[in-house]
Amino acid sequence: MKKLNISIMILSFFCHPILAQMLSNVEAIESGGSLTQYNMIGKERPAPEVKGDYYLFEDWVVADLSLAIDKTIKGQQLNLNLQDGDIEIPYGENVRILNREKIKLFTVDNRNFINARYIEGVNNKDAFLEIMEKGRIKVYCQYYSDVRPPTYVPGLAVGDRNYKILIKETYYIQWGSSFEIFSNDKKRNIKYFEGDQLTSEFIRKEKLRMNKIADFLEATRFYNNRHPD
Repeated sequence: MKKLNISIMILSFFCHPILAQMLSNVEAIESGGSLTQYNMIGKERPAPEVKGDYYLFEDWVVADLSLAIDKTIKGQQLNLNLQDGDIEIPYGENVRILNREKIKLFTVDNRNFINARYIEGVNNKDAFLEIMEKGRIKVYCQYYSDVRPPTYVPGLAVGDRNYKILIKETYYIQWGSSFEIFSNDKKRNIKYFEGDQLTSEFIRKEKLRMNKIADFLEATRFYNNRHPD
């Protein structure tokens, strides 16, 4: 009897890693991950999808449009497609695209978006930029879409299997005849305010980080209040 017990213990000792491996494989199959012993067997995986959308606003918004012919249209529902820069409007059960060249500006809840064709020095004319700050120093924001690839890691069975649309921002500074992209260069950004002692003191007093767009905008508002266009 003792010999039988010893044999069972020995068999159990050698079977335990196999059992653990089997359980590991089952978990991998259920989670859709890869296996350590086998190559990609298990549940069939659905094809990855593209999640999210390319629009600036989550739904239709009510806007006022200023046309190039000095005419204003009030209370128009629209949305901005960031994939191609088109303004879309509901049209019955369909959607229509407006001729962007005929629109100079549109306003949504006190947010102003200007056609890049009316900004001196802009290379990309097929875009609408939000006016973040007006005055001697102007700040604009261009919204655009980007697609993030799947982050899924088969070996760990973690991450997102789908592509995801991300809405990103690029800021621009217009100062005199120059139109430049905002960068995280503190020394470069503080040069816009050189020669204005009060603004320089304000930046030091408030401990503004000039490589951060929020702090740069705060300094710009202070400066523009004293130097309006």
